[in-house]
Amino acid sequence: DSTPAAGRFSPYYRTKEKFSLSSVTYSNTIEPNKCFCRFDLTGTCNDDGCRWQHMRNCTLSGNQLFQDILSYNLTLIGCSETSSDEEVRTATESYMKKLFGPNKDRMGVDQKAVLLVSKVNESKRHVPPYTTCKDTRRWKPKPSAPGSNAPEDDSDDEAAAANLTPAGRDDLSKSIMPAVDVVTSEDRRYFISETDDISNLEASILESPRDTQLWIKLAFKYLNQSEASAAECLEAALNTLSRALESNCDDPEVWSHYLSLFSRRGSQEEVREMCEMAVEHAADHRVWWNYLNLERSFEGKDYVCERLQQFLQDEAAAASVTEKLSFQLMEALLYRVQLSLFTGRMESALAVLQASLKSAQDHSMAESLTASDRALLWLCYIHLTEFDQLPASLYDPAESGPGRLVCTKSFQLPWKTQDDISTPPDILIALFKDAINQCSEESMTDAERTLACMPLYTNLILLYKVLQRFDDGVDLCVSLLEFCPDSCTLRDALADLHISRGNGEQAVSMWLNALADCPHNAQVFYHCCRFLMAQDKSSAIPPLFRGFILSLCEDEQSQKTPVDVLRHILGFSSQNLLISPIIKKELEEQLNQQTSFLHLLHW
Repeated sequence: DSTPAAGRFSPYYRTKEKFSLSSVTYSNTIEPNKCFCRFDLTGTCNDDGCRWQHMRNCTLSGNQLFQDILSYNLTLIGCSETSSDEEVRTATESYMKKLFGPNKDRMGVDQKAVLLVSKVNESKRHVPPYTTCKDTRRWKPKPSAPGSNAPEDDSDDEAAAANLTPAGRDDLSKSIMPAVDVVTSEDRRYFISETDDISNLEASILESPRDTQLWIKLAFKYLNQSEASAAECLEAALNTLSRALESNCDDPEVWSHYLSLFSRRGSQEEVREMCEMAVEHAADHRVWWNYLNLERSFEGKDYVCERLQQFLQDEAAAASVTEKLSFQLMEALLYRVQLSLFTGRMESALAVLQASLKSAQDHSMAESLTASDRALLWLCYIHLTEFDQLPASLYDPAESGPGRLVCTKSFQLPWKTQDDISTPPDILIALFKDAINQCSEESMTDAERTLACMPLYTNLILLYKVLQRFDDGVDLCVSLLEFCPDSCTLRDALADLHISRGNGEQAVSMWLNALADCPHNAQVFYHCCRFLMAQDKSSAIPPLFRGFILSLCEDEQSQKTPVDVLRHILGFSSQNLLISPIIKKELEEQLNQQTSFLHLLHW
């Protein structure tokens, strides 16, 4: 269990921090891996079938709060960790009646909760103030279904707090099928009743047959009819979308909805035929992904994924390489690699990635990627070679199978010692150098090439450090700093190498030289100060701070306090400044771009 929730058993929770045991901050049924509904957070969600979390479903009622407290020692109420939700609820009610008897209505929720906390502490033999429950709970109250009504409670206070039924169901995320991602006429956030009538929509469509949103709205109006059976509703919705495709056969959104609905009734072969028709008439990234998601076998998914890659490559060849196309191509490639990994085809996964990066063809896939995406793919290839899997940081941890990219930030390979390295070091270093060479475009300047390959360089420097080849790492850092002297990433890595080989003074000297190489650079100055603090050399910071701040002013010999000058630059008023310092005009634009680091220096 989480420490904040378990901390409710400490007497300081109420006496020092003044928290109530029913405080929603610590007493709730929030699921940490599930998103909150954005409509609920910014206003009101009127969708009874909404699959996201809502605060009204995460707030504990009086009875749920009692179950929550007693769950830290279920034996107290005659239950165990394997007891069902209903058994715990019934046992809690019986225990409360037995404990309070006729006085039940005279006490509020918090008063009862305090007594229950003391009972749990007594049963676990906790001696104040050491009463925090550190054992992990196997059972805890679950969020109730949206729209459910809370049971009546004998206590007025409890009735006021009751927003949920006792959790007696399985987790909603497991029991509710994913909703169709479309706004229907039942959603009053968007539609009013005058526009919901099917006959009105049909009339509007006759006037505007190319308005795809009207077609989609009408289709889902048919789908959600209450007076017809589910099969009839589905058939009517499909017929509507078929009519829409007669006038909009090249519209990917209409095809996407049609395929999603058609997959509910058609056989796998029929669905595949319909997908082929869709990608023929509306060749679009979204339609291809629909096709990919509707395929069930590995062979089918792999075949569609390969065709999706080819489609995106053709798109890139017909136009210039864009960040969007590059990302889509990288995502499709890594999805195909995941397919092989999740089906135990490690060699196939490596071959797919290697063929895309090292192809000898004139128009290889790598040429359709931006330099930064190419560098990330190379890093993924090295990670796959070393650890037999793709980096987890790129994907949603809630996904149990192959998924789409959710993050493209660089990552560091998880090497701590030489024992963590499975590939021969010389081969690894050669891979990094090959990757850097492939990601360095001739049209780029030296600085641009260095920045594009930075994820590869930082991981190569890490490899040198783990292998204790400090000189190689230092030489690489120094050579790169010639092109990017203001790179704090490289300077941090260089300082780390100096310290690792026991030369802390050289690391300090490097950072002091950085201040001279990059004058007026707030980011470099901030990183320098942070380094000096970490090395217990904070006494060197005040004169450096004064020199840096005053160097931004026309009058560098001013007697003004540096902190006051910094406050003036950041727009804070200062009573100690009778005359505002004049900032050098040539630095104004640079300082505007470095405001965040100036704020860090201020605090």
